[in-house]
Formats: sequence, structure tokens, C-alpha cells
Amino acid sequence: MGDLSLSSDLYFNLNAFHPDALAASTKQLNDALIERCKADKKWYTIGAAEYRKRRAAGHTPFPPAPKLDHAVEFTIKSARGGHEIPVRVLSRSAETNPKGVYYHIHGGGFVIGAAAGQDLLLDEIAKKTGLVVVSVEYRLAPEHPFPAGPEDCFDVADWLVANARSKFNSDLKFIGGESAGATLTALTLLHLRRTNNLPPTLLGAIFNYGCFDLSYLPSVRALDPSRPLILSYSDALHFASAFLPGRDAEGKRLPDVSALYNDVAGLGSAFFLVGTEDGLVDDTVLMSAKWRVAGNEAVVKFAPGAPHGFMTFDGAKVEITRLGWDWMVQYIQSKLCCGLSH
Repeated sequence: MGDLSLSSDLYFNLNAFHPDALAASTKQLNDALIERCKADKKWYTIGAAEYRKRRAAGHTPFPPAPKLDHAVEFTIKSARGGHEIPVRVLSRSAETNPKGVYYHIHGGGFVIGAAAGQDLLLDEIAKKTGLVVVSVEYRLAPEHPFPAGPEDCFDVADWLVANARSKFNSDLKFIGGESAGATLTALTLLHLRRTNNLPPTLLGAIFNYGCFDLSYLPSVRALDPSRPLILSYSDALHFASAFLPGRDAEGKRLPDVSALYNDVAGLGSAFFLVGTEDGLVDDTVLMSAKWRVAGNEAVVKFAPGAPHGFMTFDGAKVEITRLGWDWMVQYIQSKLCCGLSH
């Protein structure tokens, strides 16, 4: 006979959702972001190319992203289209024997964002963990809708599996990203498994506020339009339409774009992070539970009051960003220490 106790078989520590968990600095950040979002010109109104310029200049709710001089860039030839795929590398300059390679995929709703858009975060990873961080400049919608972006991510992943040791004197050990980058991370892991190319050296995946159902779950749909906090439901719909033109809701749930509808068994350990004020909180809850049910390790952290996109702020200045950075670095360090992917 089974266990007759009524203790829950699924447990989340929900202290981060309690109102008392919201730091004053995070509330101030959110209040300022809401005002900036209200005044922001939408990319789907002024055009994606123009909006990308505005974001790089710091004329959107996000501050300008500093570019670090010690970053190195090169290109990898696509195995599919023959075009060159740029990548940006951050590492400790004196490190000749790195502890591994972290393959990073940036966010931006498949439309905005860039490999150079989060140098501070990626440099933090390189400094604190001894990893070489390789960020891919994948093609963006609406100029290059699905499957262009994912295919670029797949090609770089395949190249790293084959060439990381010769190029960086270490192996591919982590893959991760933020928002759409976390979405693409999941699709890339599934690609590697599908092609029997999932490397045994891989220690973990990092999903920072990913979207795993592009038809959108209730927490996105329920966002208050009068309090736009980086990501609104309208924003999400426009991102999905640009990335997947012509697909209806059912088409957006297909497993080639929505990782939640795949078997995730055998994909190894993963770190899931989301803010409690993020519309994608349901995605993290459902995907992390699915991850665990499939037999994988899932480390889940809820950042109290954090909005969508909070990991790309400056962790030296923003308290909640520093907390997220520290959690992620701690996860990576724990995997490097133990060398286990489960």
C-alpha cells in the first residue's frame, strides 16, 4: 500500500512571493521601470531595427549595456546556410586552462537583444567560475523568422561540441540564456539529444525566466496592462507573431518551438530562475516540475519582486540583480566542484 499521508509530493518554497519579501530597492526599481515602459516606443510601432538602435543607446527601459574591451569576437560558418555566425567570447585573460565552456544565448523576444548586450553578466560568470563564455549572435525576427534563429543556435552548439577542446582547451559544460535565450537553450538541448550529440561533458543548463509555451500560459495572459513591467501580454503576442508568422495558437504549441511539449528525459541538471513579478513565472513552475518528473535535477529560485529581464541590469548597482547573479554562479560552481549533471 502506498503512503497515506497527505504531505505534498511536490513542494516549492514560496517565501519569495510574500509581500514582506519585497525589498525597498526592488520596489523602487519596478516603479521606475513601469514609468519608463509607459513612455517607451514599441518596437512593432517604430520598427525592430530602429528599436535595436534605441536600446543600444539606452533609450528604452533598459540602461545602455557597456561593452567590455577584453571581449573577443569571431565567426563560425553555418552548417546549413553557409553564412557566418558571429560569437562573442568573454574569459579571464590570464586563464590558459579554463574550467569549461559556457554557451550563452541572449534574450530579446527573438527580435531584439545582442550577444554584446550583457557583457557585465557574462564577465561575472567568467571571473567567478573560470569558464570561457561564448555568446551567439543568432539571426533575429522579423527579418529572419523561425527557423533561422534556432538553427544558428544549433550550429554553434554543434561546433562547440566538436571544437571547444581545440579552440578553448576545455569542453562544453554549460548552456543557458535569458528569456528567449532560455527558450532557445531548451530547443538547443533537444536538438543535441535528437542528433545524438549531447556531450557527456555537459554539467548543467541555465534557464533564466524562459518561455516554454509560445502560445503563452496564464501568468502572461493575466499581466495587468496598466502596469507594464518590461514584458506585457501584448508585447509577448507581437514577439511570437514576428518569430512565428502565420502560426495560430495550436501551431505555437508545437514541440519544434515550445519545449514544454517535449519529453525532457536525459537532459541533465538545470537551474531555473524567475522573478515573482515576471509574467513567465508559470513557465518556470511547469517546466521545472516537468524536468524533475523526467528524472532530471532541477534547482528552482524565485527572485522576490524581480521583473522580467532583471539579470541584464548591473549587479554591482541593482540589489535583486546581484542576488540572481550570485545564485547562478553558485549553481555553476557546485556543478564544477562535483562534476555531476544529475
